[in-house]
Amino acid sequence: MANSNDDSYRSAWSKLSNRQKRVISGMIQGLTSAEMSEQMGISIRTVENHRVAALRALGFRRANQAIPWLLRLQIAELMQENAELRAQLGLEAVP
Repeated sequence: MANSNDDSYRSAWSKLSNRQKRVISGMIQGLTSAEMSEQMGISIRTVENHRVAALRALGFRRANQAIPWLLRLQIAELMQENAELRAQLGLEAVP
């Protein structure tokens, strides 16, 4: 996915409900709908509905299209958090 689209996907991600984000995060972790259902205390069908709605909101038709972008987004967020923490602690940036 091109970087020029990243801002629009980040914007779409920010508009997802917390449950939709949890389902997408579960997908990234490789959890099944049944496992997510049990963890979240909702039905399997509701998990699947959240997955479909989230993927559509992000502009994807299937999970395998979304996973690479979502992983990249998570890595970028972790790197940003790491840089902020290092700055707070007065540590030098790591190249």
